[in-house]
Amino acid sequence: MKLIINNYMANPTDLILIGVICGAIIAGYIYLQNEWVEVEKYKIGFPNLPKSFEGFKIVHVSDTQFPYNASSTRNLLALIRKQKPDLIVMTGDMIDRRGRDLVEDGTVEFCRELVKISEVYAITGNHEYTSPLYEEWKNLVKSSGICLLINEHVIFEKNNEKIALLGLDVDVPFHEDLFRTDLNEVKDMPRILLSHKPNLNKSFESDKNSIRPHLVLSGHAHGGQFRVPFWRGLYSPDQGVLPKYTFGLYQLKNNVRMLVSRGLGNSSFPFRLNNRPHMPVIILKRL
Repeated sequence: MKLIINNYMANPTDLILIGVICGAIIAGYIYLQNEWVEVEKYKIGFPNLPKSFEGFKIVHVSDTQFPYNASSTRNLLALIRKQKPDLIVMTGDMIDRRGRDLVEDGTVEFCRELVKISEVYAITGNHEYTSPLYEEWKNLVKSSGICLLINEHVIFEKNNEKIALLGLDVDVPFHEDLFRTDLNEVKDMPRILLSHKPNLNKSFESDKNSIRPHLVLSGHAHGGQFRVPFWRGLYSPDQGVLPKYTFGLYQLKNNVRMLVSRGLGNSSFPFRLNNRPHMPVIILKRL
């Protein structure tokens, strides 16, 4: 078969070459979409932020899904190190339930090197709980010096000024009575909540709570996996088709904001499209 275009007769060899070039371009694009991490900075204002925390930098790491992480363990660490964070938070699914060796998949190296950069706080995701390595992972996290927050809070202090970091267990909705620690201690402080699933948004903004987070950091949705340019993602777990909360900063009721990361790995779907791996960097500002 021969194809004639503008009086040029293409032979089979030409057609094969064109096919190979187009295939290489498509393959290269898909590769970049799954390996090229986007570091995105968000300057977020708090009306009651203490002066000492102006410019406080938080790197948000979510859904690395080791061993199905984007880029390499060392490259991820280098990217985080480059941001010079004051704090690193991890919002669940550090490991994938299909993983079988925490050393070989890079999790051990990641945890032990991460704590050399700054303080690290983590919460659980659905993959940790369903992994056969859950107990081993939990021991690794704690022995590495990462603080695992399970329905509790911690307070950061600089120059006698304070902000609060809260962490929820996976699938636990936000309610002040569900915390093992007394949230009355932080009622007058800026409050940042780590919660794996953004679809719990109704509990974050609920009128039933007298103490709510000012900012929620979440993941889980993987950016909707396949994103239609200038529109939205196509699917995410727990939200289904055309999910509402897939990535970026959302304004909820009662002055609650929620920042959702697209994550740094793949899970059930083996690849992303128009949806690069995502590392948000939050810079706190005073309003």
